[in-house]
Amino acid sequence: MKTISSRSNPTFKFLKALKEIKGRKEHQAFLVEGVSFVRELLAQEKNKVLWVVFERGGLKKLKPLLKQAEEAKISILVLEDPLFKELVVSDTPQGVLAVVKFPIFEDLSERLGKTPCCVVVLEEIQDPSNVGAIIRTAAAVGVACVFYTKGTADPFSPKAVRASAGAVLHVPVIKFERLTELAEDLKKRGFGLTATVVKGGEELFSFSFPPKTALVFGNEAKGLSKEGMEVSDYRLTIPIVGKVESLNVAVSAGILLYQWLKDRFNIVKTQIKGL
Repeated sequence: MKTISSRSNPTFKFLKALKEIKGRKEHQAFLVEGVSFVRELLAQEKNKVLWVVFERGGLKKLKPLLKQAEEAKISILVLEDPLFKELVVSDTPQGVLAVVKFPIFEDLSERLGKTPCCVVVLEEIQDPSNVGAIIRTAAAVGVACVFYTKGTADPFSPKAVRASAGAVLHVPVIKFERLTELAEDLKKRGFGLTATVVKGGEELFSFSFPPKTALVFGNEAKGLSKEGMEVSDYRLTIPIVGKVESLNVAVSAGILLYQWLKDRFNIVKTQIKGL
């Protein structure tokens, strides 16, 4: 166990760098904040954890977690309270965070080759909390991959990781520079690109998703770009019966993902009955 009390300490500088996208990319690591998230990491993903970092002032309250980290043989750092507070984004920090290696998924082609299959595409979604929430729901319904384009908030930023509840470790999250390039690749793999529009699209609850579906979601304020709409094969509209113009993008994504899951289960049930 090592204690750090100086901002000039090289290890602290490394930790501080992970708050920025440049530092995360350079070091191929990111921060996970909170007791429950760190506890789950140590229980299920300890091979991905580089350090567990404790706030000195809260160490006594976190003795069970400290013992868990020691038993997992993870390197432990203790930071003086002002230094620890420079690393966290939560308004009510819980006194612990973990430094985690970027996940590596080597079976992407296999994942995308399965049928039925769903992937999520994020185009210029700027709120990291929305990005994290969508990844969390995508992981929950078993999507094969989440892609994001330039202009989208970094999925490995502290706020996005927190909103994803650590789901960035369980589903591949891959960046593409341009949506048109990604769309071309997905169509070659047999995916039908499905976008949402506020009005004029096919009614969601009567739509049958293609066997290989790519759900495309756009910017919170502007929606999908013109090129995003042009590459989409299907356009869906979520019914709104109250006096609301539109839905939050993470909410829209959750509705579509679970409707896809329902459709998938119905297909499987039909196939079983036909045997």
